[in-house]
Amino acid sequence: MRRFAFFFLSAILSALAWAASARAANDPALVWHTIETPHFRITYYSGEAEVAQHVADLGEEINARLEPVLGWKSTERTEIVLTDQTDGANGSATAVPYNAITLYVTAPSDLSPLGDVDDWYQELVTHEYTHILHTDHIGGLPAVINAVFGKTYAPNQAQAKWILEGLAVFMESEHTSGGRLRSSQWNMWMRADVLEGHVAPLDVFSNTPRRWPGGNIYYVYGSFFMQWVIETYGEGALRRMIDEYGTTLVPYGINRAVKRATGRTFEDMYPSFVDTLRREFAVQADAIRARGLREGKRVTFAGYTAEHPRWIPKKAWAGHAGDLLYFRDDGEDRTGYYALPVVRDGAGQVVDVKDKERKLMILATSDGSASFTPEGAVVFSQAEVTDNLFDFNDLTATNHGYRFYRAATP
Repeated sequence: MRRFAFFFLSAILSALAWAASARAANDPALVWHTIETPHFRITYYSGEAEVAQHVADLGEEINARLEPVLGWKSTERTEIVLTDQTDGANGSATAVPYNAITLYVTAPSDLSPLGDVDDWYQELVTHEYTHILHTDHIGGLPAVINAVFGKTYAPNQAQAKWILEGLAVFMESEHTSGGRLRSSQWNMWMRADVLEGHVAPLDVFSNTPRRWPGGNIYYVYGSFFMQWVIETYGEGALRRMIDEYGTTLVPYGINRAVKRATGRTFEDMYPSFVDTLRREFAVQADAIRARGLREGKRVTFAGYTAEHPRWIPKKAWAGHAGDLLYFRDDGEDRTGYYALPVVRDGAGQVVDVKDKERKLMILATSDGSASFTPEGAVVFSQAEVTDNLFDFNDLTATNHGYRFYRAATP
């Protein structure tokens, strides 16, 4: 009897867990609709009709531009799903087991390198559809295998991530009026590494990144490198590389494929690419120095994310009036809003900032910014989960004078 009760309880718990995961998979209250075009099937739910129609209009135009460049015409419609379940601007694409794209119906913030756009959906669809035409490019024995067993093997999808994302960022920049390669922030990230002698070796971003800028290193280095390869060897070499790799039965021979297309491996090309960047960025740096530099004083030293500084008013936190409150996520300390002690002279001018004496005041779940009400309460933004499904940025307010979280840090 005890054994039966145990199994009965386990079955109930499993059923509840399955029900929760099913709801998390998607909201059953959503009503879905579909728009079909010659090359796309756009699926969306109520409230997204205007965006869906815009994506449908853009899709055929983007297809006509990208097919000749990438040298591939897909024989199947690409499924595009629109979702508005997060405030993050992003998308994804895969060619297995069929061509599918997921687009988040959220535009990037102004301070994001993604924000350098005239039309966000133009850039997003161009980027993700580049992935489709790149990875759906399948021939030779892989095509035979897929014809027998279903679409299970896309050799180009097994390429290094910097090639996949670098090519897509290049295409979004080359075939729209925006794109990350036009972003001043994007260029600053690459320029800083080059001018400071901190260029990542090819093997570093061909594997899991252990350094700044984290996962973005695939996109930053990949886009600049792919731009250099295409400008040096032409779009024809790009098409030959994709075609060569798309017909290979054994993956991971990307240097063999690119050498057949250009006469050189990526390892041979990389030093020349870095030398080109050094020359170009040195010219930019010299021009800026010639105009005269105006430099500030560095006050934090952890790197990664340190942003949205605010002066702490007298009514907020006793002992911290006049200090700086800023958001910090350095990959080591706890993520949140830190008070940074400020030292002033007799005239009230800032003369020093004590980064080592910072204190965690608000423990946050995600990136955001904070502000203060006239009464001294703190209002900050962070991602909150709603209905175990939606991930939206909401505002949280503390009570007047209440320390939401405070702890000394080393």
